[in-house]
Amino acid sequence: MKPIAGGRRPGLRTGRGLGTGYGLRIGCGLGTGYGLGTGRRLAYGLLALLAAACIRTPLQSAELLTWSAANQPLSRALSDLGLLSEETPSLAFDVATSPLAIRPITVGLYAAEPAAVRQALAFAGGLWWAQNPAGGTVFTAAAVPPRGPLRARTHPSGLRQAPASEALVRTMIAPWLGSGSAPGEPATLTYGSENGLWLATLDDAGQARLVEILALLQLPTPTVPPLVADPGTPLGGRPVRVALGVMTWADWVTGLSQATALSVSLAPGLATTPAPAISAATIAEVPAALAQAGIRCVCIQGVWCLSRSTIPDERQHPAQRRRLGIIPLPHLADDEAAGQRLAAGLRAEVVPEAWTRPGWCLAWLPNAPGIADIRGLIVAADPPTIHTLLDACDVLDRLGVEAGLEALAR
Repeated sequence: MKPIAGGRRPGLRTGRGLGTGYGLRIGCGLGTGYGLGTGRRLAYGLLALLAAACIRTPLQSAELLTWSAANQPLSRALSDLGLLSEETPSLAFDVATSPLAIRPITVGLYAAEPAAVRQALAFAGGLWWAQNPAGGTVFTAAAVPPRGPLRARTHPSGLRQAPASEALVRTMIAPWLGSGSAPGEPATLTYGSENGLWLATLDDAGQARLVEILALLQLPTPTVPPLVADPGTPLGGRPVRVALGVMTWADWVTGLSQATALSVSLAPGLATTPAPAISAATIAEVPAALAQAGIRCVCIQGVWCLSRSTIPDERQHPAQRRRLGIIPLPHLADDEAAGQRLAAGLRAEVVPEAWTRPGWCLAWLPNAPGIADIRGLIVAADPPTIHTLLDACDVLDRLGVEAGLEALAR
């Protein structure tokens, strides 16, 4: 099953319930206020606007918002863009000490907010961006995110004599068990099968993730994270005047950025091929025009991300954007063996590359002594992937497991 370009859907989608359907989708609106009268709300709004107008930060300075680079080393780009972001971008140890630091990037920023800057630079460099526990943003290629100081803690649980649950915990906590993006002593996790105790030496983020995982396995409640549309997604029907002929990539990127009022980022290696000649009258026509030239284009966080080889995706570190969910499917699997076959089939057909990302998994909930068996899937992935999986479960619910998996494969 191929994901929709960008994996973004408008609105908010809530978790599935235990009723006949798989869940509930609701719209997300804005209320008119929280106990404030109309006049007071208006006054507060005017004060906020005046404050925003009087306080000028580097991010709000118009002369710094539009910037481009063609085949510029990543480290130089980060140095030049230090004033553009509210955070100070830096290279993690694994990147700073490798040729990735001088990999040439081609980007064009237009009215770029911090989220767009992070996405554009990370995509162009073929890297992940991650929040650094010490503060700021780190660009890394490591499977494990940057970590803070390690702390040893003991977590009691009701998971006793549960080797399958232990294996699942280790898979989902794996990104926090490595040495991080800088050298150092690796974190550890020890499981006491007899008493259900977990001795964890992890940083604060890893400890929090472990508590979340253990809580979900001990009390498997049907839930999925909400899916909120990317705020940087432009309206597809917005008119534009894109007419780009044969030119250098530097001029091409600047032209597309200015014509669409969006930033542009090229995947590594794309700038070594000729820039395509395209034309478009609306935002929605831009990806279609590029597809005819063999280039995949997805707008993410207000950035046109272009690639010839892979579908562009969100470049926040997979471990940090990962969420957990449980999807009950008792009517599609009679026992654990059937459930495991169902999970394997879904892994093969629903965004198959996702299940190799650090800390991501899709598995049938294992039976554990003393733990309620709800017969369903446990999934660790980002919200767009989880909701793509929910759509696949809808197909299986309508067609049955075998016919549904065949339909997903087409």
